[in-house]
Parts: sequence; C-alpha cells; structure tokens
Amino acid sequence: MLNRILPLTLGLTTTALAAPITVKHDLGTTTLPTTPKRVVVIQEEAAELLAVLGVKPVGFASTRVGSIKLGQALTALTAPAAARLGTPVYVGTHDQPSQEAILALKPDLILMSAGADGSNQLYPALSKLAPTVAFSFNEGGSGWRKALTETARAFDKTALANRYLATYDTRVDTLRAQLAPTLRSSKRTALLYMFRDTDIMALGERFSFSRTLAELGLTLTMPTGLNPDSVFHVLSPEVIPTLKADRVVLLRLTRSGRPLPRNDLDALLTRTGAKVTTYLLDPQEPSSGPITDLKRIEALAKLLR
Repeated sequence: MLNRILPLTLGLTTTALAAPITVKHDLGTTTLPTTPKRVVVIQEEAAELLAVLGVKPVGFASTRVGSIKLGQALTALTAPAAARLGTPVYVGTHDQPSQEAILALKPDLILMSAGADGSNQLYPALSKLAPTVAFSFNEGGSGWRKALTETARAFDKTALANRYLATYDTRVDTLRAQLAPTLRSSKRTALLYMFRDTDIMALGERFSFSRTLAELGLTLTMPTGLNPDSVFHVLSPEVIPTLKADRVVLLRLTRSGRPLPRNDLDALLTRTGAKVTTYLLDPQEPSSGPITDLKRIEALAKLLR
C-alpha cells in the first residue's frame, strides 16, 4: 500500500512546486511555468539580484568586462557581486547580446536591465528565446528593492530577499546615525566623477550614486547655474575652483586596479577649499544594486568619519 501512495505524494509535491508564477516588471508581466534553473543575465545591475538570491547564471552579457570572446567563461569579474556569480559564459554586450550564444545555453529565464540606453528594444527579441524579465534601477523604474522582491518570487526565495532588505535597512540606519555628528557642520556635498585624467563631471540628484549620499544624510550641491535635478554635467576647468561645497566626494575611475594618476584636475579641486573624499570606482561596478549600494554606503561611511 505504501508503494502506491508514495509515487502519488511525490507527484503532488512536484506539481505544487512547479506552479506557474507571474512576475511584474518594468516592461510588462512574464509568466514562468516552473522555477528557473538556467538563467542568462543581461548587465551587472540585473546580475546583483541573482547574487543576493544565491543563483548563479549560466550566461552573462556585459559591456564592462573588457576583451573576451563569445562562449568563453567569465573568470575576471571584479564587480561587488562577482564572487557570488561563478563563471558564467559570455554571451555578448548588454546592448547587442548574441541570440545564438544565448540559445546554446538553453535558458529558462533571461533577466535583463531595462533602460533608455537601447536595452528596451531588445526585450521583444529576447522574449522569443525564453521568458524574459526586465527591471530598471533608474528613476522612474522599479528600483532594485522591488526588482529584488519580484525576482525572489520567481525562485521561491522571498524570505531570503526580505532578510537582505531588513539587514540593508538596519545597516544604513546605523551608519547614518554614526555619521550625523560629523556631517552636522559639513552637509553640502558635491559629487564629482573623474572618468579620465582630463575630464571631470558633476553628478546631480538623479544619478544613482547620489541616492547613496542621500541615504547617509548628505545634501548634494551643484556648481552655480547647474540644475541639481540633472544626471551629470562635464565641468570646464574654469568652473571647478568656483564650486561651493563643504566636501567633495570624488569618484575616481580605476584601470586594472589602479586609480587614475593625480593630475591638473586635482590641483583645481584643492582650490575649492573643500575636503576631498575619494571613492575608487571599479569600471565593472553597476550603477546601482543591492550589493553595490551597501558596499558604497559602508565605504563612504568609513571615508567620511
């Protein structure tokens, strides 16, 4: 009798676990017939969602990983989530992934970043290859919190996502409280990005890194005449010394692990009289994400003390 009941019980359990799940995302809704096992991820921002959930993608599309051939394993990932992603196969750039390379991996989910950079135009084609879910972390999009919650549902890992969000919020609250006395007399902060040794740009409130500063209690300031609601603006050398700020957070690009060398722009920054805090920016670092944002908050809190 037991032998007859057991197969029936197993069959019911399998059916329950394989119930279709409909995921809401920034480009529509997608129904997944079963829990995904083979995921291709498009861009670092989307990859962070998988990293939090302990899911290793089989394929990865990126424009940030440097010189690599289609079909090769990505062994030189350096973004904050890299250690959790394993060695997925490279399937092309995020804006022109290879459909053939993706199909060869037989994905049951494509997880992609959505945005005005052309990614949205990929969605119809990718959706024909496998169920596709797309999230935007930029202003007007879902943001990574909602994206993480929805992605977790697809993998039956909602509890894990909720724990991460709770840990994130607790840590931010703690660091913000610790920094409050330090920032009380120097709240006006300019966020600048040195993307090469001849150019520097001011980053406005809608830039993803700016939101990290706001979480820590910093007030963003922009050079006179620039709209703080802008995303970024390249500064002329004449404007830099006129910047009125108590503090400058300088994002300094690294190449092969080395920061851009000191240059004439650094001399101009000293003339502002502001304290310059340098954050070394890895070229593979996503614009935003649950792991990247926490890493930034931790690093900035340490630098600003």
